[in-house]
Amino acid sequence: MKNKSLLKVISGKFRGKSLASPPDFTVRPTSARVKDSLFNIIRMDLYGSSFLDLFCGTGQNGIEAVSNGAKATFVDKNTTIVTKNVNNVGCNQDAKIISGDFKNVLEFFAKNNEKFDFIFADPPYNDGLYDEIIKLCVPLLNDSGKLILEHASDFTFENLYDLQIVDKRVYSSRTLTFLGGKE
Repeated sequence: MKNKSLLKVISGKFRGKSLASPPDFTVRPTSARVKDSLFNIIRMDLYGSSFLDLFCGTGQNGIEAVSNGAKATFVDKNTTIVTKNVNNVGCNQDAKIISGDFKNVLEFFAKNNEKFDFIFADPPYNDGLYDEIIKLCVPLLNDSGKLILEHASDFTFENLYDLQIVDKRVYSSRTLTFLGGKE
């Protein structure tokens, strides 16, 4: 079965540009409704910010951030589609693409004192990665930075590692949880 997702940049300087999606369901792109809501919430804070798109898949969220003035880092095990999309949109100068396991990449960032204003993570929902993602992302957030997690709406976090929930938006079976404000 073909994935018939029509992905587009929804705002900013690349608004309306089409993005490639996988021919199958190996990648589950953020729905248009959830992406639109996410960027309505953070758009005003994107200009000049650093955005990490973790488990980026197609790269649509990082590209949206770049379209609104951010510099984005894209991380995934398979970066074929995100590389194609970054090249097709023409945002190479504001994008860094890293192929690798999220844990190794986040540990590398921590060792090199890299910091981000926004970290967006949309891992496979059933792989049990959220606890490890939160723990590894805490040292990577700037003081006012936000870790934004997309997850199944029935999921409950066990440990927030010095972060707190600052916002939560439910979209039927998917939820965006915003963590920040180190306690």
